Order: sequence, then structure tokens, then C-alpha cells
Amino acid sequence: MIREITLYSTPGCVYAQQMRLCLASLGAPASLVADEALSGTVNVDGKNFQSILELGITLENIGIQFFPEEERKRERQLNIALGFNQRMIQIFGVMMEDNVHRNEAFHIFMESLAIFENELIRCGRYFGGRAPGFLDFFLFPYIQRIGVWTPEFLKGELVRIQAWRRRMKEEELVMTDVHKTTRSELLKYAKQLRQMPAEVRAIKRLNSCGQLVED
Repeated sequence: MIREITLYSTPGCVYAQQMRLCLASLGAPASLVADEALSGTVNVDGKNFQSILELGITLENIGIQFFPEEERKRERQLNIALGFNQRMIQIFGVMMEDNVHRNEAFHIFMESLAIFENELIRCGRYFGGRAPGFLDFFLFPYIQRIGVWTPEFLKGELVRIQAWRRRMKEEELVMTDVHKTTRSELLKYAKQLRQMPAEVRAIKRLNSCGQLVED
């Protein structure tokens, strides 16, 4: 049984938003602590977790359903999330440096979304089916920032992802997020990230194992 959850969270942080949405979907109350260096880390009964994948596995080990219940869907979506995490580690810092021009990193990012588009064909309105699930909360913070930190989708580009983004924006968990951010706040946060030295930014770009990744 979980006794205490502390989430280190700052507005604008992708990892912290993933954690907040997932914990809210489980109805798990968490104490929020503003900490730039640790943002996106959650502490459960004294143990730190630095990705929702780590957190989910731990919760399931104590009997709390987190990932899809159906085995094949669970395995498929976990692999999708792990693969996307690894890709983002390599390109996210470059991808967000220009919200006007489509640089090479942005093209790689868009290609990485094709597998999510296909997964929506399988699953329906949400990756969780009729309602948002683990993969919805995993991906949404990235997609929310398209057009803010990066160039916007083109008309007719990844149309299912675009429609899904509109639905997610209207979800109660997203609307009531305690650190819900405006476009101007996201732009301000991106500017702050760009001004940070590479070694500081590396702290904010943790992979699913919690290892630091150098630029």
C-alpha cells in the first residue's frame, strides 16, 4: 500500500506533466514540490522514479493497474513508449530550438509519430480505447507543444493525431491540471531551456532508466 507520493513539478516540464496526468488518472493524491533540477521525478514511499514507465511497473507490482490489461496491447504500447523515449532523448533539444523552420530533428520527430497514428487506428478515440490511458498521458505533453516549441502540423498531416490532440485538450484531467500552462508560459519555459548550458539541460532529459544524456 502506498503511503506517500511527492511529485517534483514545474510548469512547462514534459516529464512532470506526464507524471501529473497519470497520477491524476489513478486518483492518487500527490504533494507537489517545485524543484527545477528534479522536475519530472516522483517519490513514492521514499523511492524516486524518473519516468512514468518506471512508476507504472512499480505500481503494477503492488497491484495497481497502470498499463493496458490486455497482454498484447500492453506489450505493444510499452514498446512504442520505450522506442519514442529513446528517440526523443537524441533529438528533443535540437527539435525545440526553432518553432518556425522544420529542421532535421523535427522531421525525425514527425516520422516517430507514425506508429502512434497507426495505434490510434487500432484503439479508437484514445490509445486507452474509449477513454485516455497510459499512452495518452505519455504522449500528450509532447503533442501539446507542437506549434509552440516546434512548427505546427500541416493541414492533412497526421490527421488522427491532430484530432486526438483536440480531444485531449478538452479532457477534464488536462483542463484541471494544477500546472496547466498557457502558450505564452510554454514559450517562456522553452526560452529558459535554450539559454541553459548543455550540462544543465541534460538533467532535464532523463531516459527511462534515469541516466543523463549529453547533448
